[in-house]
Amino acid sequence: MASGAFFAADPPLPDPAVEGHVTPVAGGAESELVLPPIRVGAADRVCALCTSGVVYAYAGEGGGAAAAAVTPRDVTTVVCRDVSPAGEAVLASVEECVARLHHVGLLRAPDAREGAVNASCVRVTVPSIVGHMSGGSSSCPAFLAEMRPVSGGHAQVQVRFPRMPSWPLPGSRALPYVGTAAVRDTDVDRDVAPPVSVELTSDGSAVVLRFGPDETSTVPGAFELRCATYFFSADTGRWGRQHNQLQEILHGLAFARASNRTYVLPTFVQSKLTPYVRYDAWKLYGFNAIRREGRYCFVTNDEAKPIFAQLQALGAVLDLRRFDYDGDADAPRSSPTLVVRREARWWGLPPVRNGVREYNLDGWLADSMSSSPPVLSVADHRAAAVLFRESVDEPTVADVFGSHTEAERYGRWDRVQMYAARMLELLGGDHVSDAAGGETAQVRMAVMSGATAFFLRPRLEEATRLFGLLRPSAHVSAEADRVYSKDAAALGWPTDGATVDAGERLVMRDALRPGNFKHVVGVHVRRREGTCRKEATDLGYTNFALRPGTYALDRTDPSWAGGYSTVTSIELDCSWTVGSVVELYRQYAQWLWTNVSHAPGRERVPTSYVAYDDQSGPMAENLERALQLLRVKPVAKPSNCTVTLHSDRYVASYDGRVDVSVYALFKAARRTAAERVTVSTDSPDYGRLLKEALVGILYEPALQEMQAMSFDYIMLTNTEVFRGNVISSVATNVMLRRWGRGLASHGVLAGYQETFYKGVF
Repeated sequence: MASGAFFAADPPLPDPAVEGHVTPVAGGAESELVLPPIRVGAADRVCALCTSGVVYAYAGEGGGAAAAAVTPRDVTTVVCRDVSPAGEAVLASVEECVARLHHVGLLRAPDAREGAVNASCVRVTVPSIVGHMSGGSSSCPAFLAEMRPVSGGHAQVQVRFPRMPSWPLPGSRALPYVGTAAVRDTDVDRDVAPPVSVELTSDGSAVVLRFGPDETSTVPGAFELRCATYFFSADTGRWGRQHNQLQEILHGLAFARASNRTYVLPTFVQSKLTPYVRYDAWKLYGFNAIRREGRYCFVTNDEAKPIFAQLQALGAVLDLRRFDYDGDADAPRSSPTLVVRREARWWGLPPVRNGVREYNLDGWLADSMSSSPPVLSVADHRAAAVLFRESVDEPTVADVFGSHTEAERYGRWDRVQMYAARMLELLGGDHVSDAAGGETAQVRMAVMSGATAFFLRPRLEEATRLFGLLRPSAHVSAEADRVYSKDAAALGWPTDGATVDAGERLVMRDALRPGNFKHVVGVHVRRREGTCRKEATDLGYTNFALRPGTYALDRTDPSWAGGYSTVTSIELDCSWTVGSVVELYRQYAQWLWTNVSHAPGRERVPTSYVAYDDQSGPMAENLERALQLLRVKPVAKPSNCTVTLHSDRYVASYDGRVDVSVYALFKAARRTAAERVTVSTDSPDYGRLLKEALVGILYEPALQEMQAMSFDYIMLTNTEVFRGNVISSVATNVMLRRWGRGLASHGVLAGYQETFYKGVF
């Protein structure tokens, strides 16, 4: 790359089968434009999944064939919960390799075929290469994930997830989780119309969603969707910020479908500091395409409330049960500890009177501005509320596993999967009980905690479909048109179909479509140096398919391809400087020139959209200054000799953010709220009045920042390139939506994401 210029002539991408090195770049990072090479020594034991979907296994000298087969052969084995039989050497056979890869969620159809053997075991068949292989081949160009034994230490096996230039790779095999909600370059990214009516049938047997004609939808005709009159929801906001909550909401929707229940869409909460400041989900995202095009049964809280009242009038019992489990084997047993945990998970529960708690679900599911004064908790029993009664407490570890000792036999993923299976037994099916047979009638409403929703992950295929069908809110769509109209000329973005207003300003409508961002590098910056290693290594609370004590991500043998362990790769993503982001921009601008050669805009230097928040500082502005300093003329031309043009600007970012941190916003609001409360601090009304004042002060500025995060998210899911941090919930959700829509993600540890969404139901 010529000094001071953005591009030299386009070099061909190296062939991973013959390249024996990884090109170093600024900051000590590896080049992300090449597939990581395969390195297997004669004495190594290796178990890997190839980018082609083929399993590779080699048990070292004396452990198998001296040379790998040219053509993969099918290997069949039975995989049960325990994949490491006592007394066997680690990674000693291809069967063990297949079992381990399956156990961590890396084998999926159509590459692997499986059939149930019993409740704990499946029979898996997958094409495999067995023997020594010193480099890549057409059957196995590179490893998506590789395992090697650890001699001593805190785990048996180290797992490394190499970084992919893009995933899927250009021209690679079809992946079952990519394109589950596919879009075209010309498709406008916007939500469809809501149902024209949501009604309960006269006999109370079904909720009917009626959709009118909508030519903007992939399902343009009118139709009805009949849904169950048993319900499910989640109490979000106690586990993490917006993108954790988005995962909780969509995980809950997937589970509601699995249990044949109608989902009541939860709210978003801006901060755990103020769980009583809640926002209707539609203010941040568009959900109508999920129920119209995905046929998912859900209703908003406003749609649900009259249905609850009608069911009550028909004589239905409005009972409720909570579910709270995060996979811990040693859940609290003592009453004081249980109380502390319950407060942490549910904020505040109604008091028990005559063995029953009564819930006003608006305290979990209603926008804070939907009533005056706002409903601050589920214990608010105002006259107009429809109350749900809870007489049975949430299931405990002992209820599900028999004992804490029994639960400890399993890893966290298995425990969560078993808990999910128990939930389906209690909540699923046709909801018709057999009293004569001793069956207990199912509860009308089930609500799980945000922590449970976070861990209750569906399979990757369903996750990408749900995220792919998620759309921008009406607010974000309007803001996208405004920002695009304002910045398109300076950035050199396409303006086909634009008009000019009375002030001679460019006006673009329906700007959100992938074709408008074909030469844009999207970047999400997350700077969490202090917590990144902990998050990456604490597998029990992040990627819990990788069982601690069995698997580790923090070791690297120098003989492996690539110089970094998975943990180090993640840590590097958490500590980006302007210089490292410039280098990433340069690499992926080159990737665009190599792989998107025929798109409009090829003659221009690619631009970037940068998303960040108060944790990471003004990265977009700093990146713009750095790229302007690199600007020189004449600019080097790509290999096809087209003219390269500079735009006036290189970097776009959202201009509607709140300039202070969440915590600073809360502290200032609390001081103001305290000044507004006129009763003394020892008054029994003080806490309620303080919270009501905080709702009024925080609602709008907090909503502005949350909508800014939504805007960034939608933009990053439309750019041609996206580069983020694999353990950031923002980046994870961007990848899921991009994959669902059929778009690649870049510089991604794709194998890590596959294990992350090994579904528990």
